[in-house]
Amino acid sequence: MGEMSARPFRSLRALAFAAFVIAASVARAGAASDTGEITITVVDSSSNLALANARTILVGPQTASSLTTAAGIIHYTDVPVGIYRVRVVLRGYDSSSSAEFDVLPNRAVTVRVALAFSGAGLKTIGSVTARSKVTIASTDLSDDSPIRRLSDSLTDALNNVAGVSVTQDATDPNSAVTVSLNGHDESQTSVSLDGIPLAAAGGTADLRAIGTDLFSGSSTSNAPGAGSLGGGVNFRTLQPTQALQVRANGTTGTFDRSNYQLAATGSIGSLGLALQHTWRGANSPLTFQSYRDQSGLTYPHEGESHSLGDFAKFRYRLGDERTTFSGTALSNNTDSNAICARDVTLLPCGIGPSNRNYGRFAFGYATVQSLVGTVTTTLTAFENAGTRDNDNANRYVLLPETANGTGCGIGFGGAGTVIGYAEQLCPSVGNSENLNRGFAYSASIAQAKHTFALTGNTTASTNTFRPIAGSRFEKTFTNASVSSNYGVSDRYDVDDRLTISPHVALANTTALGTSLLGGIAASWRPREADTFGASLSLGSSQPNVNLNRSFNDPVAARFDCGARTASVNGPGDSNGGAQSAVSLDATWTHAFLRAGAQFSVDAFSQVQSGQIVNAAIAEPAAYFPVGYLATIANVYASSSVCGAAAPPPTVFVNEAIAGTRRIYQGVTANARFGIGRYFVALPNYTLNVAKLTAAGPRLADGPSTTIVGHQLPSRPVHRAGVTFDGFLPRSGIELLANAQFTGGNNQQNLGPYTTFAAGLSHSFGPGRVSLFENNIFNTYGGTF
Repeated sequence: MGEMSARPFRSLRALAFAAFVIAASVARAGAASDTGEITITVVDSSSNLALANARTILVGPQTASSLTTAAGIIHYTDVPVGIYRVRVVLRGYDSSSSAEFDVLPNRAVTVRVALAFSGAGLKTIGSVTARSKVTIASTDLSDDSPIRRLSDSLTDALNNVAGVSVTQDATDPNSAVTVSLNGHDESQTSVSLDGIPLAAAGGTADLRAIGTDLFSGSSTSNAPGAGSLGGGVNFRTLQPTQALQVRANGTTGTFDRSNYQLAATGSIGSLGLALQHTWRGANSPLTFQSYRDQSGLTYPHEGESHSLGDFAKFRYRLGDERTTFSGTALSNNTDSNAICARDVTLLPCGIGPSNRNYGRFAFGYATVQSLVGTVTTTLTAFENAGTRDNDNANRYVLLPETANGTGCGIGFGGAGTVIGYAEQLCPSVGNSENLNRGFAYSASIAQAKHTFALTGNTTASTNTFRPIAGSRFEKTFTNASVSSNYGVSDRYDVDDRLTISPHVALANTTALGTSLLGGIAASWRPREADTFGASLSLGSSQPNVNLNRSFNDPVAARFDCGARTASVNGPGDSNGGAQSAVSLDATWTHAFLRAGAQFSVDAFSQVQSGQIVNAAIAEPAAYFPVGYLATIANVYASSSVCGAAAPPPTVFVNEAIAGTRRIYQGVTANARFGIGRYFVALPNYTLNVAKLTAAGPRLADGPSTTIVGHQLPSRPVHRAGVTFDGFLPRSGIELLANAQFTGGNNQQNLGPYTTFAAGLSHSFGPGRVSLFENNIFNTYGGTF
């Protein structure tokens, strides 16, 4: 085990975001990163010769168990910051554990271990030294990553990582921010924090509600698992350190986009602490603009949003130095005005002033970690809960009046002669709640060249939607599920160059029953410059915890006069039936040792059968409850939407469909090339084929934007990017630039486009000042 290893900007000159960034650090803060490196060297205390096949166990925020190479060395890169210790075991020698040491930001730690023969009475864990390090991982993001320093937020930077898509409805700043890998569905992508799930298996995590400003970095893995056939994204939080670390940073830019973060880590004796506070605020480009919208009212629009987060972590080491307790708690609150940037009707969409949305997310977990001999055990209990309140009590809709009244358009059939139009108060108030709780455990057992891992977790989740005021078509419903997963794996180090890793797991999920998942992976390094990897995985256990069981308010349908359509949400299939999946993956990494350059390519293929997929379908009239289509027709014919003279719309329903078969295939490539002594280029390219090859009868009910045999909607086939990072040694200025290409069939429904960003950064003592601009050439510029 040698390694631990933007969405596209909205189309506005406003999002040619010029930001002034100030970062300050106190004490031994170093550079703004959240990872370091550890190199462990094991030698014989008498001869000073390297000791091969010595079992080294690294214990801390991240655990690892490995055998030293013939040179007696183990090297870990991208190690999360925190407090670690090392235990070294070798047959015929006395084993011992080191004192605890810090892995600090952007630093490399060297641990030299000298072991004596058993009974010699001498065993020494040698000196621990630190040095500066520079490393760039294609799947890892930290505050020190070049693309992170060119981005407004961690999620914007994550969207520029090869194979990663971070999406949000560009017309609705209150909509969810979700992430997916290699074209998969967002519900098939697990999202975790410090290895603990942030959403139930098969659920979709809303990164906007969670508050990613509290996270210090992220890493991605394409390996499929139970409830996450599309791989996963793991975010990291601050970890306690022995040395005092204090940091403050902030940004400010156009459209009142600003944020700040305050953080501190350190230890008091055996007690380690990490604390963080964040705030972020922004305004929509439509804020303060006065115009008439679909509500029928003319008013100054409000688009302000805020996010406030707090985080605390503790770590306590028992006197036996074998066991540590740790606990983490975080909360994030969001508050935003209801505003819409969609203009595909006679008047732009809008519901009137003083309507807001509120959200709260809370997450906590407690962990017991123990090292006894060569066995490392971890037990974690966790819980996360989120609420979202839509307070649209002041929603107005321009609707026709007749002699029979209006009824706010709710179930109104349109009988009688229209005598005029009026702005009608149509309140819409409701909330949604989700709760996930469970526990996870793991044990790592080292035996000769084998490293066995036993893992398991159980999660219970509920998701409740509760309308309080509004349409009679909206119904309260709750989705509940329990999932358990038990797995065993082995890492067998054949020699320094070849590793084989079989694994098998048993998963049990509500409505899916018991599933058997298994596979094998291998890693081969025939020479220093080349590493090859391959994996095969079989089985599937992908629940559908996001199931919608209600029609949404027809007054709130998304209308498009040019397309003559109305889009709503409705119930679909609840069970996809028997599932299966076959996943293949092959990787090659080549390092140009003299030039310090690196190239890697990953080819993948996955075939899924039986999983639920969401699709927009033009359902027949019999699908809808009585009065639903008539209400949509009344709103559509309003003088603020499409007008009475417009032809009736085709109503598309976003719903779940079963009986599917999908195929995901593609290639992801990353590289790092030096340009002279002080400049580096980081290009990447992703080819994603995501096709629906078969679907059940529900898809045949009517026309659909999801077409069998074609690329799935909102999944571009091609994406590419390149980042340049350079340093001017005499001036101390760092130059940064990025170009990001997104192909057609993207989530924004735009043609292929490229955005450009550039900036510069300069360090001043313990801090750094940066100035950058995004979407420099105003690609697809426009207010709506």
